[in-house]
Amino acid sequence: MTLRRAVERDLDALLALEHECIAPPWSAGSMLYEILNPDAVFLVAEDAETMIGFAVLRESVDAAEVFRVAVTENARRRGIGAALLRELVETAGSDGMQRLYLEVRASNAAAIALYERFGFRWQGVRSNYYDSPVEDALVLLREKWRVEE
Repeated sequence: MTLRRAVERDLDALLALEHECIAPPWSAGSMLYEILNPDAVFLVAEDAETMIGFAVLRESVDAAEVFRVAVTENARRRGIGAALLRELVETAGSDGMQRLYLEVRASNAAAIALYERFGFRWQGVRSNYYDSPVEDALVLLREKWRVEE
């Protein structure tokens, strides 16, 4: 497996992976905006040149937010999400970010466990944040920058 930055020619494959993994998915315009956004870190995970995951982080002055971590269903439980998240955390730390936030579906136990392994801690709840289906989001925060996994 290799990690690399997303480029514009990845758009179709990213949209297909997004539709498989995340509801509701981003539009093509939103996805392209993040690929081209200089404040975003948009990573792609590939296995034998097949896209198997991606992750998106957007940085601000001294804080960053993880917008997406997605791994295709047939590639899960192989450490791909952890590799993507590790790279985002390390990039945010080296770029001087002091805090790293994310939202996660309250029912997504596997993702919550992964985020907790990387030092994210509960900060609050956003009621009815997600749709398709409607669900609360847990807001998680990481302030410690050494990756201990």
